[in-house]
Amino acid sequence: MSDFIARLGWPLMLCAAGKLLYEATDLLHLFDRHHTPLKRSAMLLTNELASLALARFAFGILGGIALPWALLHESADASPAKWLATVAALFAMSIAGELFERTLFFMTAVSPRMPGAIRT
Repeated sequence: MSDFIARLGWPLMLCAAGKLLYEATDLLHLFDRHHTPLKRSAMLLTNELASLALARFAFGILGGIALPWALLHESADASPAKWLATVAALFAMSIAGELFERTLFFMTAVSPRMPGAIRT
């Protein structure tokens, strides 16, 4: 079992870290000079939706990096119940983080104007 975790743990942590870093690049649009839809999304992530964004990154770090790291460094003589509990927590936190990510995606998406609408 530890060999399986060793082969799967590092790629899982690398993918999770890469995904979290990629999602964090949305915040770089806060430094844009013009008020673009991406800047508006970044402003929403840091103001009104900051608690959801923080929860998303916390669940992503715990489920994608911290718990796989704990599994890699857990002793080989650990009980199967402890392994199962850690894997279940890893899975649950990863799913929760992805659900927060989808929620944030749709809450921060800027809807375009209707075509042919009169500009005011």
